[in-house]
Amino acid sequence: MNCLRRFHLLFCCTAASVILVPGGRASERKDALLPPTVYTAPVPDRYLDANRMFLCGPGITISRGGRLWVTFKTGDIGEDEDNCTVVITSGDRGETWSPPVLAVDIDGPVRTNDPGIWTDPNGKVTLMWGQVYGFWDGRGGYWTMTAENGDDANTRWSRPVRLSDGYTKNKPFVTRDGTWLYLIEHFGPKTRRGRFARGAPMEPELTFSLPQLHHANVFASRDQGQTLNFLSHARIPPADQTFQEHMIVEKRDGTLWMLGRAKYGIGESFSRDQGRTWTELAPAKGIQGPSSRTFFRRLASGNILLVKNGYDIDRPSPRTHLTAFLSEDDGATWPHRLLLDPRATSYPDAVQDPAGTIYAVHDFERTGAKAVVFHRFTEADIKSGKIVTEGSALGRIANQATHRTLSAKEYDAWKAARGGRE
Repeated sequence: MNCLRRFHLLFCCTAASVILVPGGRASERKDALLPPTVYTAPVPDRYLDANRMFLCGPGITISRGGRLWVTFKTGDIGEDEDNCTVVITSGDRGETWSPPVLAVDIDGPVRTNDPGIWTDPNGKVTLMWGQVYGFWDGRGGYWTMTAENGDDANTRWSRPVRLSDGYTKNKPFVTRDGTWLYLIEHFGPKTRRGRFARGAPMEPELTFSLPQLHHANVFASRDQGQTLNFLSHARIPPADQTFQEHMIVEKRDGTLWMLGRAKYGIGESFSRDQGRTWTELAPAKGIQGPSSRTFFRRLASGNILLVKNGYDIDRPSPRTHLTAFLSEDDGATWPHRLLLDPRATSYPDAVQDPAGTIYAVHDFERTGAKAVVFHRFTEADIKSGKIVTEGSALGRIANQATHRTLSAKEYDAWKAARGGRE
């Protein structure tokens, strides 16, 4: 524990963010610790749907007044140094969606990575993202900014602040004593700036080795998200390590139940001391799926919602047949299910409004259709296995990047023609 704390003292960035009018941009930066450039509506053309050729990993939240906010990673032809973060919004329960109203970006080789969004217990809509050199520099950085008024599509946003190493796209968990637990991901540095061995080599002086964080980490904030400190982790055996993408539900007996990602699929861990210690992450009993992100939370009714790939709760599956499961007995059984999308889909996220409606998003064909798919449903729909609630809807498109996805060679020429900018 002391070793971990010594390696992971709080990083805070106090520099003011750079708020630019459309068309402005920051100069190229290799230091991922510097604040990003933030664009508010109307955002520059390069962030609009027609000029983006990749999209993945959406997150969703709802303001106290009922406005939906969705964020996702987007940008060039895949996951690499040119990724950026975009936000869209809806004021009519997802019937219609705005074009991008916010973009957070740095010119490559530093990128904003894997954003998430949540509404904290104080009602603040908070955007989260990772910031990293290349594809992954072995350190990363967890950044946040909050909306001044989450009910306003044109709200002002606070300046970006860096709170820790690593990153997370999953919503924090609030314990019984009011501590906010942040589920921070981390893994070792990559050798090249692009995920698939594409792009320039990573520079050694800008990469970091922090193997003590290659687990399902839990950071704690006791001042409502102002500062974070390492608390604990669920250890993951080296052979099983990949992205963690973990979430927490509290069982009725007070045990914290974590589901996370491992190479074999869905793993689980338990804490009986409110997150201070955890069992080793091991294959989840009775729950199987691909090595991919799941969504996991307790609903207002007390039932537990799980959204994962695979129509069967306990059988292996590829990244298809995204299904919402419902447990009424604290996760012992999952008798109710609603198929959301049978296609090749991934990375669900969801939120529930005070009336009980569940809003969920996921990505579809990151370089093909390049779409954020949106669903609106209720527990009654899950229990019926079909839509029975007036106003529920499945398979809507919240956002779609429409630029043709270029080959790597085409993209490099396209980028060079723009002075090296994505």
